[in-house]
Amino acid sequence: MKISNHFNLNKTQAELDFVDIDTSRDLPLFLDPFFLSLRQDSWSIESTRVIRSFFQRVLELLNQNENDEARSLFTHLGEVNETCLGMSRGNPRGRGVGDGDSDDIFDSIVGSLAAQTGLIQDLQDNILFVNGFGKDKLSDMTTNIIRKPLIEYTQKQCELHNIPLTENVPSGYFWNRRSMQWEQEYTNMLIIQNQKILLVPKGVVSFCADYTPTRYYNHFVLNFMQNEHLRLNSALVQTRKNGNRYVTKKELKERHPFS
Repeated sequence: MKISNHFNLNKTQAELDFVDIDTSRDLPLFLDPFFLSLRQDSWSIESTRVIRSFFQRVLELLNQNENDEARSLFTHLGEVNETCLGMSRGNPRGRGVGDGDSDDIFDSIVGSLAAQTGLIQDLQDNILFVNGFGKDKLSDMTTNIIRKPLIEYTQKQCELHNIPLTENVPSGYFWNRRSMQWEQEYTNMLIIQNQKILLVPKGVVSFCADYTPTRYYNHFVLNFMQNEHLRLNSALVQTRKNGNRYVTKKELKERHPFS
């Protein structure tokens, strides 16, 4: 049953700021840190700062050669069920970051230019180079990091719509950008059928796969390689009747397949 029906809000999705989830199953949407970073409202700005502070702390520890402590920061990025977003069938079941994923993400960051220069890179940029890491895991990872802002957003939406909250509920771990560490607390939360629920602003979720490794390959890597082959006048360069030179993406894909 959707939130609006459960609490008789008499409002459509268009009239609600949050995603009107069905608490009995996942909705095929994802919390998207890229969309989040584009928004200029105070909640989105603060949430983006929290995400960036997490990775800034990782880079600081790497620069101090505290690799084990940096790696340990990825231990609280597990399965998320509270948002009811994702691709599971049946009851909500997140696809959080497992141990293997944590190692892959960590290794990707360690090997990136950011780790060498100390410049923070956006979360979604690092995820592009982690093999098998899809939007569902990126969504769960983001949810874990900004759990506290999501709790506060849920509290405000519940107050706005007169939805009752349950007191003294364990929040689960969230990243505190001021103390620069993982914390948890007891707070007021939305509970439906003994399940903790986090409401998510509809403006920060995505459905289409706009930001994926495949898209990066097709629209950046291949475009770059076309220009390089033209510059070098390689064997792949062809010439049209009007004299214009070109390189086909089909031939590039055969020589440099997606990986």
